[in-house]
Amino acid sequence: MKFIGNLRQGRIARLPYVLAQVLIFVAILSVATLMNGVQSSPLVSIFLSLVLVGTVLLVGYLSLCLTIRRLHDIGNSGWRIFLTLIPV
Repeated sequence: MKFIGNLRQGRIARLPYVLAQVLIFVAILSVATLMNGVQSSPLVSIFLSLVLVGTVLLVGYLSLCLTIRRLHDIGNSGWRIFLTLIPV
């Protein structure tokens, strides 16, 4: 996937966007599953919690960049992503 190189510029087609979102979901799910499966010392739990928080922040940023690029591709402003925060 060549869109990984520069997340803030260029275009992104529909298929790479969907694949990237699926990979982001799998990354969060795998770290959360790993964290749920390990029940050892509190130190390991704290470390895995920090890894999960870091993963969520990283993939959240990636998802935000990809979604803004996709919104620009379909002719909308990137600020429209904040419409998802309005409760229905």
